[in-house]
Amino acid sequence: MARSTRGPCRASTARPKSHLYLSLCLNFVPEAAFPSLVALDLSGLQTRADGGEIKSVEFKQGAAPKLEMLKFANHHHKINNYGLFSGLASLPSLKKFQLPPIGFEGREALMEHVRAQLAVNPNRPVLVNQW
Repeated sequence: MARSTRGPCRASTARPKSHLYLSLCLNFVPEAAFPSLVALDLSGLQTRADGGEIKSVEFKQGAAPKLEMLKFANHHHKINNYGLFSGLASLPSLKKFQLPPIGFEGREALMEHVRAQLAVNPNRPVLVNQW
C-alpha cells in the first residue's frame, strides 16, 4: 500500500476546532508495491468533507510497474505545491497523465512540473487536458 509520511503532512487544527484538517502524502514504495495497479484516479481525494488536500504523491522505482493512467483534479481554487508529483519518470508503463480542463491558480506551474517528469520517462507518456 501507499505509505503516509510525517513532516508537512500531518493533521492540524488550522480550521475551527470542530474540524480536523487532513493533509495527505502518498508515497508508493517497492516494499508495499501495487504490482497490478493499471489506473489511479486521485481526483476524488480533494473533495472530501473535511477539506483535506493532497500535499504530495511520490512514486519510487518499482512501486507501480503496470500503472498506465494517472488522473488528478484539484477542486480547490489554488494549488500551493507545484512539485506535488514526483517519481513519474520511474513508472515504466505510464501512458497518460490526465488533468481536467478546469483552471485553478498554479495549474500552469503544476503542468510544467509534470511535463518535465514525463519528458524523461522512457515510455513517453502524454499529458491530457480533458476528462
